[in-house]
Amino acid sequence: MPTRVTGSRHRLLPLLAVAIVGCAHDPSGPDDLRFASVHAGPVHTCALTEQGAVYCWGDNHFGQLGTGSTAASPWPVLVETGRPFAALAVGFLHTCALTASGTAWCWGGNVNGELGDGTDLRRTAPVPVSGSLSFRTITAGESHTCAISAAGTAYCWGAPLGPLVEGGNRPPNALTPARLSIEPLVSISAGYETACAVGVSGTTYCWGQLAPGVPADVMGGSPGVPVALFVAPALAAVQVGQRAACGETADGRVYCWGGNASGQLGDGTLDSRLTPDTVAGVEPLATVAAHGPTHACGLTADGTAYCWGNNNSGQLGDGTTSLKTALVAVAGGLRFRQISVGFTHTCGATVEGRVYCWGAGDAGQLGTGALEGSAVPIALQAVRR
Repeated sequence: MPTRVTGSRHRLLPLLAVAIVGCAHDPSGPDDLRFASVHAGPVHTCALTEQGAVYCWGDNHFGQLGTGSTAASPWPVLVETGRPFAALAVGFLHTCALTASGTAWCWGGNVNGELGDGTDLRRTAPVPVSGSLSFRTITAGESHTCAISAAGTAYCWGAPLGPLVEGGNRPPNALTPARLSIEPLVSISAGYETACAVGVSGTTYCWGQLAPGVPADVMGGSPGVPVALFVAPALAAVQVGQRAACGETADGRVYCWGGNASGQLGDGTLDSRLTPDTVAGVEPLATVAAHGPTHACGLTADGTAYCWGNNNSGQLGDGTTSLKTALVAVAGGLRFRQISVGFTHTCGATVEGRVYCWGAGDAGQLGTGALEGSAVPIALQAVRR
């Protein structure tokens, strides 16, 4: 049965203990699995195989692993869905996925309605998002979820991205998908109390309490309403974390803007900026992942991974724990097809379909079977089916 979780706004819980999934089957090596993508949250990670199966690992206080329980697992466990998925998104304490037909399913924490099933009940196994809508992309943030339909129509659900109103209360949560008043979109990203998007016109928008690039006076006037930031550079996709965002152009240039206290803009400084600037590095980046609060990573056209920003847990993967304000190559000479940034860890899927993770591992979020971190990429060691 689903469990109701009380409270108006969840925060990351301290990990006092880790309950390990029972040993019904011995873990086996992942060599026979080829992963299309991997997605990192604060303390849990999920990956999608080329056949559409979902595996998750790490913390599971809110059922975000989708295993039907709240037992954590330091190795990948299969999410039993009975259907293949085509896309995957990992949020703060919840996870969502899309089928090939665009049907959305979500599981995990639901205090603010971020699962979109019309309730605020925690779900330890996948449930369909209400509304019979069909989406082509989905993104999961701290306590909200957004998606874009085939026609470019944007929907969000969960916590409102606005301030406290009179009486110290927040506007009501959206327990089912709510349509945004915005032009058709080509890209959307849900971050920490914020979201950013790119419209078909090439305009980049951000909104929410921690919206990067939105002046304080504008944010204070309508923090839950998308604010048009710039048209040039014309971004093809955007990724937002906490107070900072990065985007990529169609010709392979990466720009970042917002807060920069940890060097997460990658411009060689610690200076914040309201306008986008290119990242500083020896090679141009083709794609970028900036879902983390204080670090970001990107890939070159040949799949070489670079990261920048905070590195206190080794999440940049360069073998050190020192902050970097400009691009630094991830160790190991691996070639990735996709990369994802979590809170203090990072994961990538290689061109061969293997998953590697690095950074903090105290919740088992690296998927190695151990509760230890690594400052260099380490491959998944086992899976449970």
